[in-house]
Amino acid sequence: MADEKQARSVTDFLNELNAADSLTVLQNAYNQKSSLFFKTSASEKIISCIIDSFIDKKVILKLDHPATPVAADAQVSIKFNIGTEVFFVKTEIKKQGSLAYFDIETKVIQLKRRKEPRYFIPKKWVQSATAI
Repeated sequence: MADEKQARSVTDFLNELNAADSLTVLQNAYNQKSSLFFKTSASEKIISCIIDSFIDKKVILKLDHPATPVAADAQVSIKFNIGTEVFFVKTEIKKQGSLAYFDIETKVIQLKRRKEPRYFIPKKWVQSATAI
């Protein structure tokens, strides 16, 4: 039993970035036009957007479908990728007129990748599949 690895919690794979790194990641998402995805109680569909600009300590979002309703002051988890890295932002979406935004001081959380695969498959593994 001593050889068994201790089960890791899901939070062991999440890394909260400091304020400077969070801002850098958001700026990279803006520069690369990365898609951000979130869902609010106002719509059953996942909302897709990009970062339009940074104004007055706000991250302004440009929705792919501007007619999609967005619940203001709703706590959401926003997911986005930069290259192969996965990031999350847990924040409140706010509205000012037709603009949706969140505070620039919101912390970004990075999903840490595993260093090793869960299971090493031998190269000579015989495997077949059939269509059902």
